[in-house]
Amino acid sequence: MKEKGIVLPESLGDNARKKIMKKSDIIKKIKFQEADAVLLGAPYEKTVSDGEGASRRPKAICDMLKYQVEEWDSILKKHTCREVDIAEKTIKLQNLEPGKMVKAVTKEALAVMKQNKFLITLGGEHTVSLGSVAAAKIFFGKTTVFQIDAHADLRDDNHDYENNSKKVTKFSHSCIMRRVRELGCSIVQTGIRSMSPIEHDYIIREGIEKNIFYTPVKASRKEIISRCPTKKVYLTIDVDGFDPSVMPATGTPEPGGLSWNWTLGLLRELFSKREVVGFDIVEVAPRRGDSRTEFAAAKLLYHLIGLKF
Repeated sequence: MKEKGIVLPESLGDNARKKIMKKSDIIKKIKFQEADAVLLGAPYEKTVSDGEGASRRPKAICDMLKYQVEEWDSILKKHTCREVDIAEKTIKLQNLEPGKMVKAVTKEALAVMKQNKFLITLGGEHTVSLGSVAAAKIFFGKTTVFQIDAHADLRDDNHDYENNSKKVTKFSHSCIMRRVRELGCSIVQTGIRSMSPIEHDYIIREGIEKNIFYTPVKASRKEIISRCPTKKVYLTIDVDGFDPSVMPATGTPEPGGLSWNWTLGLLRELFSKREVVGFDIVEVAPRRGDSRTEFAAAKLLYHLIGLKF
């Protein structure tokens, strides 16, 4: 907790804990039309294949921004929230089928972009990112999608692991980057260390392996970013791209992931060399009694807003 010496018992409810913790000014109580940056909550997890809880993630991250993350960014040496007005908005999605959910996110994301606000989408499962990417492609034109992830997410559908035939869909979280390519976006993937034979065959057939950086990453940050063929870049971060020691609470954690400091350096380079037009953070699955992942995600989010502005 921010207050030195305060230890809050686990028996306290969320409301009691928030009253004790210090409230920050990172997220303003303003309409998104008045903001510089908008946190668009997309609490959706209908196609998750393992651990659940991602639908609680947007609220969990926003709570960390409100009550835990320091306003002073010690790396950038500034109070980002004094320079940037940040608002939040949540979309109701959970009862929608995956395809309709993507359309709903696209509509809301595009509305934010048309107001000339910087968009940050908070999942939910990785499928929500497709809606935000689609909106970016419509609004900004040619855009590269820069992905931090443990998984390639290049399946055509989820039939190879989904036992319920009614849940087989091309809009699964494991298909997100294939759908992104079908939108006409180039992709660059970093942190990859898990894929199916189907995905591997697709990568070879499409000739895109040069844009995939597996862990342990041997390429320089400069080389990775040079693979982005467009000036405009949309950043999508699945937290399982990080090593589980950094982000343990996620649906499908994979050992051997990216380190915190190396990845921050990569992202600072990305924001410096390219125009990042929006980003998302997805696949946090909060665990009771362990807030490390949502805290790290919130701290990362705040730092990236500082880089943008």
